[in-house]
Amino acid sequence: MAEAIRLTMDQEMALMSMESKAKQISALDIFNELTSKGLSNEVITALKEISLKTAKDIMGRTIEIGKIILIKILDFIKANPGLAIGAAIGAAIGALSFFIPFIGAFVGPLGTALGATIGGTIGNKIQNTKAGKLNSGGLAGEIENAMDIAKKFFNLLKEIFLAIFKPEALQ
Repeated sequence: MAEAIRLTMDQEMALMSMESKAKQISALDIFNELTSKGLSNEVITALKEISLKTAKDIMGRTIEIGKIILIKILDFIKANPGLAIGAAIGAAIGALSFFIPFIGAFVGPLGTALGATIGGTIGNKIQNTKAGKLNSGGLAGEIENAMDIAKKFFNLLKEIFLAIFKPEALQ
């Protein structure tokens, strides 16, 4: 059962607009596109769970907030393909560390986190280089790259939170 929430008229109109856009894209299309972007089945399954379990009842109408969030994530992946693919590949390589006999359970989480971080960093750097955005090089360049990734990630979080709590701000 969806959880009931109340919104202002502006919020309701903005959310209905996003819901209308979300209804034009099927969930299957979203998951097929995420699969084609190289995301692992585990990540896609987790995103499906988020999508299915985050419906909200607004004025007697069920809004698929999870689907709207998935569309925001997909837009992020489209805008930052190097970062997303690098992180996915790094996470997959890191996840393989779970299979190391005896110590896999201990090094697996660390390997996955490091793999995703390093892969995302390298992917973002490649993407920026292809786009002609060159950084300073050396330690300063790595710091610029990390700051660029953080800015992109926090902009994604901001869009997700705005979609949920203040949808009229996204218009």
